[in-house]
Amino acid sequence: MTGPEDLGDLQAPGESVPVGSVPETSVPGGDTPTAARQRLARISHHFLSEARPPRCLHLLQPDRSRPHAGDMPLALARALCRAGFAVVTLAGHAGDIQAECRHPGADAGAGSLALRTWRPGELPPADADHLLLFAEPTTEGLEQAYLLCKRLLVRQAPAWLGVTLCHCADLAEAQQAYRRLATAARRFLDAAPASCGYLPTRRDESLWESQLRNVAALLAEDLAPSATPQRQAPPRTAQETTAAPSDSASAATKPD
Repeated sequence: MTGPEDLGDLQAPGESVPVGSVPETSVPGGDTPTAARQRLARISHHFLSEARPPRCLHLLQPDRSRPHAGDMPLALARALCRAGFAVVTLAGHAGDIQAECRHPGADAGAGSLALRTWRPGELPPADADHLLLFAEPTTEGLEQAYLLCKRLLVRQAPAWLGVTLCHCADLAEAQQAYRRLATAARRFLDAAPASCGYLPTRRDESLWESQLRNVAALLAEDLAPSATPQRQAPPRTAQETTAAPSDSASAATKPD
């Protein structure tokens, strides 16, 4: 396990604690009821934040997908920390902690996140509720991603399921691949995976890093403590209705 990383002098948003309105009547000691409630809320929030386990995001790959570069999960952990999480830990498929990144300017309200990697085709525990699937834009890649989604959803629907397209030539290829996968998931699995950006090939390292930061920003938007419910896939259009991962994949994507 590597030691905590110093990510520089970054700023992170805090989280306010709403306190109800009460009459400002003084009490012994000079405090008003509102001030006393605010102080109690801050103390309670501090201890609850300390005790609450970090949200865990499981990183999944289909059976026959190309393995990611060994530094991709760590690079994603760093990018997520820069996106505003106070602490991001990285663990292997066996649960062993491999790295920990800390945001020096963040408080407990910024939240913590644990990343756990899995080998291609491996499934996390059935109660894992935040899953990010890395899929390839090829026909075979989309077929494999669909089948992995099906295996996951048959067991138990997660609270959040996201998809990031990898090894894409450009944004247009990533968008088309996401539409095809999301359409099949909606039609046959009654699922709406969130779109979590794309990663190009690593021929251009600066472009890859830029897109990884975009992926981290989308993940932070959905997984932060104050996040709103999962972003839904774009509304289905007439063109998408006829789209499927492939003609040969149609059989694989039909209900049993």
